[in-house]
Amino acid sequence: MDFNFYTILSKGFFNRTYEVYKDDTLRFRIRKASWFSLNKFIIEDQNGLEMLQIIRPMAFLKIKFRIRKFDEILAEVEREISLTKNNLVIYSKYGDYFVSGKFSRKDFTILKGSDEVAKVSRKDKFPLRNYGIAIKDTEDELFMIGIAFTLEIMIRILKARTRQ
Repeated sequence: MDFNFYTILSKGFFNRTYEVYKDDTLRFRIRKASWFSLNKFIIEDQNGLEMLQIIRPMAFLKIKFRIRKFDEILAEVEREISLTKNNLVIYSKYGDYFVSGKFSRKDFTILKGSDEVAKVSRKDKFPLRNYGIAIKDTEDELFMIGIAFTLEIMIRILKARTRQ
């Protein structure tokens, strides 16, 4: 069981973008669909071709996401509410996944059934906000990166709610 290792680097302040590297090679870029939007993000390849969309539909008091590839919905992502953990349940065309994490919002594990398919480690020291991701080589790298970025959006939403 081999894992591929990726790094997601955050760039910018007001119009933040993210770059995904594998072995110091740019693989993907993640950006907001528009300057003022927090409901839709686009994952592009290194040439700027749109590969995936992460959309947050309007849902009162719920945190939900859809991961889409062109017109096809790949997954529905829902937050499982718990006092001590940040968990996501993913219902996808690849099967059901579960993301469990620590309350500190730093380390997450992506499980498919009882099998660990990816680990996400989040570093939140300003200005070096970045992620380390280890993805099992049998999994779809783009889909797993989409799930990892969904975690980033969820954490930003939860932080914004606690500041009010």
